[in-house]
Formats: sequence, C-alpha cells, structure tokens
Amino acid sequence: MKVFKTIALGLLLLPTITQAQNSKISSDYTVTSGDPYRVVDAPSKEYISHENGYVYMAKMKTEFVIIQKYDVNGMKEVTRNEYDDLPKYAKFQEFIQLNKRIFLIYEAFNKPEDTFTLYAREINTEDGTLNEEQALLTSSRPVKNSNIPVDMSNVKSHNAFTGQGYKFLVEKSQDESKILVHYTLQQISKRDAQNYDEIGFYAFDASLNKLWGTEIKMPYTEAEMDNVCYAITNSGEAKMIINNKISNNYELFSVNKSEELNIVDLNLSTDRLVREFRLREDPNGNLIGAGFYANGIEYKANAFARGTISFNINGLLYFSISNEGELLENKTFDFTEEFIQQNLSKGQKKAVAKREEKGKAGISDLNLTDYIIKDDGSVYCIGEVQFIEINSTYSSTGSSRNSKTYRYRNIVTMKINSDGELVWIKKLPKNQSGSVRLGQMSFSYMETKNADYVAFVDNLKNIDLDSEGGVPAQHKNGAGGFLTTYKIDHETGALEKHTLLDLKDVPGGHNAYQFKTSRIINCGNNDFLLEIYIKGKEDTMVKFHVN
Repeated sequence: MKVFKTIALGLLLLPTITQAQNSKISSDYTVTSGDPYRVVDAPSKEYISHENGYVYMAKMKTEFVIIQKYDVNGMKEVTRNEYDDLPKYAKFQEFIQLNKRIFLIYEAFNKPEDTFTLYAREINTEDGTLNEEQALLTSSRPVKNSNIPVDMSNVKSHNAFTGQGYKFLVEKSQDESKILVHYTLQQISKRDAQNYDEIGFYAFDASLNKLWGTEIKMPYTEAEMDNVCYAITNSGEAKMIINNKISNNYELFSVNKSEELNIVDLNLSTDRLVREFRLREDPNGNLIGAGFYANGIEYKANAFARGTISFNINGLLYFSISNEGELLENKTFDFTEEFIQQNLSKGQKKAVAKREEKGKAGISDLNLTDYIIKDDGSVYCIGEVQFIEINSTYSSTGSSRNSKTYRYRNIVTMKINSDGELVWIKKLPKNQSGSVRLGQMSFSYMETKNADYVAFVDNLKNIDLDSEGGVPAQHKNGAGGFLTTYKIDHETGALEKHTLLDLKDVPGGHNAYQFKTSRIINCGNNDFLLEIYIKGKEDTMVKFHVN
C-alpha cells in the first residue's frame, strides 16, 4: 500500500516538476526540430556550415564515406551520396573549408611500399557530390600517430587525453588561403638520445595545389628538443616553435618554398612550465603565441598506488614575435588566489589556501582547448579542466580491476586586446563526469558578431547557479540533462546563462540519444544546429535561433 501511495504521489507531482523545468527554459531562443532522416553509423562525423544556407556532413568509416547536404532554412536533408571507392585502409584526417570550398582529407596505407599517402576530395556544394580524388603527398617512410584522440570533440584542441590519433595534422592560415600539413616519420632508433625527428612540411593553397613540400631532419635529438606548436602564415611560410633543452630557450623554426630550415633563438626562456602552446598570425602579420603555464606537476595516487599526472596551472604566458623571429612582447597573466578558488567547495578552497602557502596553488588540469584571433587582433583563450581518475579494486582472490572516470569541469575564458592587454578573465562553472571519454561531456565554443557562446550539458540543479560563487552539481554522462549556454559579451565579458533544451523533451516529441557537443554547428544569422539520434534508425537536426 505504501508503494502504491508513493507511485501515486510521484504521478501527481510529475506535471508540477515538468512545468517547473519548462519554466526554466530560456525565452531568448526559439527551438525547432527538422524532418528526420536515415541515421549514418560511422566513427567520424564532421560538419561544415556554408554561406549558401546549407550544412555539409562527412560521415566516414574505413574506406567508406557518406556526404550529406542539409537545408538550414527548410530543416531537411536534401542530398545524400555514398562512396565506397576510397583506397584500401583509408582513414579520416580532416574536413576543412577554405575560401568557401570544402574538402574531405583522408590518408591510406600502402602495404607493399610501407608508406602513407594523403588524399583530398572536394565537395561540390551544388549537389553534395565528391569530386575526383587528389593525392596531396606520400611519405617516404611510415608515419607516427599523433597523441590526439579521434573521439573527442574539436579533436585538434580538446586533447587532454591521449589515444590513437591522426598521422597528418592540418593548420589553416588566418585568412584561409593556405594550409600546412605536418607529420613525423617513425624513428629509426628508439633511444631519444640517438634519434632525430624527421618532420614533413607541406604547404598548399586554397585549391589544395601544392606550393612546396619537404621532409626535414631536426637539428637536435629528441632528448634535446620538444616540438611545441605549428602554424602557417598567409604568405605560405611554415612556422614551428621548439623548446631547446640545451639553451632552455624557445626557438622559431621557419620553412618556406626554399625548403630550407631557418632557426631563430627567440630569447624567450622556458623556465615556466607550459603544458601546450598555440600559435597564429594576427592581422598585422605578427605571430601571437599563448599557453597556460604551471608552477609544477604533481602525481595523483589512490589507495592502490594508481594515479595520473596533474598540472597546477597558474596563468597564461602570452607573446608576440615578428615574422622574422624578433620577440616583440612577452607577458604573463597570473591567476589570483581568489580566481582560483572561485566556484570551488569549502573543502577545495581550504586545500587551495594550504597549497598557496607552499606556492603550489593553481587550477589543476586546465587545458587550452580553443585559441582564436579575431579580425580586430584581439586574442581569445578558452580552457577547460579535464582529467582522469583511475580507480583500482581488488577481489578476495587478489585479482585487480581498474576503472577510469573522465572529468570535465570549469571553463576559463580570457580576452587580450590587440595591444597585448588583458581585457577580462572569466570562469564558467561546470561539472561533468563519465566512465567513457567525451560522450555528451565537454563543450562547444561558437563565435558570433557581438558575443560568443559556450554550449554544454548541465544538471537541472545548476539552472540558477551563481556564476561568481556557486559550486556546480555534477552532471553524469548519459543521464539526460539540459543543453545550456553561457553567452559572453565581447566588450565586457559579462555572462548570461541560458537553459535551451531538456534532452529528454526535444520539440517534436524526441529524446536526444547519443548527444555530443561536437555535433553543434554554428550556421550564422544567429542560428545553431544540433544533430541528434532519435531512435528508429533516424537522426534529426534541432535548430536554436537567438531571438
């Protein structure tokens, strides 16, 4: 009888709960669903919005790809073309837009010759078909995998967790007129002290015509240098920054059509521990670099002596250099103790205070995930706290079992103006965890004219959370949740939090299965699309219009 009463009470309260949830949905957005279309089962799903009002999708698995064209205004799929004529062992590498032209780039292993070839095929934006295959380059030897996992959103940037990744990495120039393809050949020797990296540098124009390309043996052994970051200028010159462990300085490597390596000592000390750098050209032709720096590395261990490495991030290292390698600016923007403690629990704040006494306080495991240079020369650095917890359990028989929990927590955003001055810094509270990498966790960063948007899945308990001092409740991956955005004003950094959608109550009577933030597409005109799986072997698009 008590069970019946409990169930009856729950049924009576359900409409009230639903009404309360719906009352929290932001009226600043209009949300609509499109016509369903047949689902595509593929490990790689990539999306590009074109100015012609259509979204193009490339969904690829080994040796097979489907290209879809989707009408943003009509909210329906208009073409679908399937291709099984890719080379044997073909694997996705990049989906890229260059001056309104869209290219699918993939690599394939040549087993008899033990080499890899990089291919490109352009999408015909009129009918959504693929043009003929174009070979971009062939490596002289087998190519190493990068440490970028293929199943994370924005994989070129959200790379805290290592995994089996891409072989050929693509950098795009600021004006989208050039790309640089770079890769590292497999070592001949396995000893860092004896091995010299051999790196391929290939530059292409916006039609993917080869401008120049070469493979260069590095001047230092792996034990003597670390490869830090890569970029390509609008003029088609490849740039690479390395950490010279002999001089403890950063150096700028440049390669152009002469295919010779030019080295300049930047006179920039490596005494600050930078986890990851980014480098891009600004509107004035200078190179702007930035990276979060730490005051140390710590080892997190559990009761069974299993653990992971943790970086204590204390601020941002920012520098600018001329195209010739002259250091123009070198600054650090430190996190205050108050900022580090923001949005932490009492226990976490107490731990930060103790660590501060030892000079070890910081935002642990903060990764630079997005790096943007605007048309006015201002720089936006966006980071997310990402880490793995390893848990070990032992049975009575003595056997052990390890499990991992992936944590995606608070986001940090910073704006630096074209004069190199910090305009604002904000922390966006967030708390997500799951037993698999990514899933519906992490976030998507989207740019618009006057404000940028950070979209992520949140716990209902955080709808009214104070962004300055609130401690976010945990959202568990796969447990429903609410699609949420922080709107960030470009001028002031002022935050507005909006709840857009209950993932279990999508317009059209849908439930958003297999949600991933990597499937959010910025379509311009204040429109965002999200592809979701709705069961019945069907996908659909959900449109969010900023009113």
